[in-house]
Amino acid sequence: MAVRIIHGARYNDHTEPLFKAAGVLPVEKLFFYFDLQFMQHYVQNFLPIAFTDTWALNSHRRVPEFHMNLRNNDDYDVPFARLVSLERQPFTRLPKLWSEFENENIKIIRNKLEFNKKLKFFLLNQLRDTIICDRLYCPQCHPPDRL
Repeated sequence: MAVRIIHGARYNDHTEPLFKAAGVLPVEKLFFYFDLQFMQHYVQNFLPIAFTDTWALNSHRRVPEFHMNLRNNDDYDVPFARLVSLERQPFTRLPKLWSEFENENIKIIRNKLEFNKKLKFFLLNQLRDTIICDRLYCPQCHPPDRL
């Protein structure tokens, strides 16, 4: 509602182009942004000592005699969660998000401010300028015919 008011849009206009034009991330993307930001702090050892060794790399979890270099050695070991409610908890969700994040150029950045800036730019670029709407009676995409 706030982004619609800022742009002077109607109450039922699509918000994705408005968020992109304002340079603001929607709430779902903000959660993703802060989760990745936390994991970047963990990877770069910027967090307090209480978080040390919370998650281990796959290479550290393997048997010491197994010295093969596998493709997921540098990914974090995602703990098994039997219930969906446990998959949503930070202990299992955060390492999974970090391992599945595809942009390696952003993941290797050590500077906090540069990481935040590039991650926000990356997430804003994922938003679309124009909406492809498939709602049958969408008032913005299919305005009623007026005589």
